[in-house]
Amino acid sequence: MSFPNDEQNQVINHTGKPLVVVAAPGTGKTSTIVARMIKLLKENPNREVSFITFTRTSRRDTDKKVKSEVGREAFEDANFEFPRISTLHTYAKSIVHKYAQEIDRQNTFSILINDKNENKLLLSELCNDLSIEIDIDRLYKDLVCYRCADYFPSDSPVPADQRKEILEHYDFLLKFYNTFDMEGIVQSACVILSKAGVDFPKVFLQVDEYQDLNPKDQELIKLISSTTGSQTVVVGDDAQSIYGFRYAHFAGIREIWASKEWEHIRFPKSHRLPANILRASQSLISGENYLGGEVDIPEDNGERINTFQCTTSDLQIDVVACLIDNIKSNKLNRKGQPLTYTDFMVLCPTSSFVNKVAETLENGFGIPTKKKEKTTIPNDCWRLLLLLRMLHSNDSLALRQWLNIMGLDAGKIEGMRKEAMRLDQSLFDYCSGLSERNFEELFSKLKELDECVGDLEEFRAKLLAFPNLQIEESIFDEVGITINEVTKKPNTLGSIIKCIHEKFGLIDSETEVSEDISEDDRVPVTTLYSAKGLEAEFVFIMWLNDNFFPAPNREVKEELRVLYVGVTRAKQDVIFTFYERYDKKKRKRIKAISPFLQKIVHCINVTRLMKSDYKELLSGLYCS
Repeated sequence: MSFPNDEQNQVINHTGKPLVVVAAPGTGKTSTIVARMIKLLKENPNREVSFITFTRTSRRDTDKKVKSEVGREAFEDANFEFPRISTLHTYAKSIVHKYAQEIDRQNTFSILINDKNENKLLLSELCNDLSIEIDIDRLYKDLVCYRCADYFPSDSPVPADQRKEILEHYDFLLKFYNTFDMEGIVQSACVILSKAGVDFPKVFLQVDEYQDLNPKDQELIKLISSTTGSQTVVVGDDAQSIYGFRYAHFAGIREIWASKEWEHIRFPKSHRLPANILRASQSLISGENYLGGEVDIPEDNGERINTFQCTTSDLQIDVVACLIDNIKSNKLNRKGQPLTYTDFMVLCPTSSFVNKVAETLENGFGIPTKKKEKTTIPNDCWRLLLLLRMLHSNDSLALRQWLNIMGLDAGKIEGMRKEAMRLDQSLFDYCSGLSERNFEELFSKLKELDECVGDLEEFRAKLLAFPNLQIEESIFDEVGITINEVTKKPNTLGSIIKCIHEKFGLIDSETEVSEDISEDDRVPVTTLYSAKGLEAEFVFIMWLNDNFFPAPNREVKEELRVLYVGVTRAKQDVIFTFYERYDKKKRKRIKAISPFLQKIVHCINVTRLMKSDYKELLSGLYCS
């Protein structure tokens, strides 16, 4: 393929109305908007050019590519206000920071860290203040739904006549602590851009995976695109929308495609997918009228997707191990180089199967594997972050949690919070005025720290001696309490806090997709939901049984799109497995194949394997 082709060039050089690009997997959507970003920055590195993406992997790869093309100067030395490459929530945060006064907020706000239950802390206080008895987890889920999609679930236990009061008090608590929840930061950015007279700069915005954004996220993109002089390009594929459980609005891309306010382009050719995979994937979503399904289909070359019907569930893992060895020994990657373990990927329906496959491949067959792992912040780093937040911006929410670390009684803390609210003071200001010895010591030590921020050696020493912090000296290099290589001065408190946030993924709204896979030579094993944005030469999709695909209590059409995404991760070949199940009523073993595979039965070749013969039957495959 010659990149860019005519359609891709149109996108790279587009000016005028906002543009939506819809195309199937492997058509070069993301590469095109990255190339557009590079072109814009080469023309003027001081432009407000940004790339919004959904996954940490995409951010990392895009950052590396753009910096290699335009130089780090366009990121470090240029004059710009909004992040170059980020999630939408980080971008929204920068808008709210710049225009905080428009919504009567301070620009020193924090973002709730859900991994450390800051959201639950506020909701617990909300329930206490309003004398409401409701499960905190369920209340949080329903509030997220409302703030993302503007409705409460039909089965919400939150009484309809109390919802307005709950929403208002939640916003009050957020303001009291000078913080935002992740969904609220987007909501607030929308409020700001909806105001008349806001002097928003001309921005050049590229947005990837538009179909995975929720309605409020999509509203923000449309508001940005409507600002004077701004240029917006979004790309997506409604057939790849798989995050409905996070309120993704997959119909949103159809809405802007049909809008007269937007121009649109379709990429008709998939250059990455082999013919048999492209034909099978398009057959999978046929009849659903997806915009992303309109792609040139190659002629049938007679190749079918190998599908293995195993007599037992565990035999599937044996089969995958055998095939990895065979393929790695006999095939090359598409560049003509020997295959490595990272050229394979194994996709499972659930995390429990992921753990089982990874453990068995490692321990039973000596095949190194890697799973997506959620990074969690250690307790010492968390205590340090709370302290830095108090030092940096008199953070009341950080102080609220530090009071627990100091060992204060929950009732006493609650009383101080309510008294501060009654006096219309921040919790930080209220506590700083207390004459009790432990509070006087705390604020005295904070003042001492503040006075030596510019002296790295003294600052480190006082941190090590700070009451209740309990950290080791080794933590300093890990979190950036060091000399900045560019300025030759100690890193600022803000940059250290940002380093901790980024290191542990604390202000990204991602769940499964935020989890990183290490880059060493191991076979990635993950769920199909987590495969979004990943690729491999050879992809195995396991447990394609009728009781897993579609999954119980999931929307069937979205489950089909999940499989579609998994199938299209492969560069050379995809391999399916499922297992026979004993039917007690019929008193015999049955195929138990997923109805999704039955839909594409003309695209697959099913081979039955038993423990006694699978090695012999597989030995002739992938030998040339």
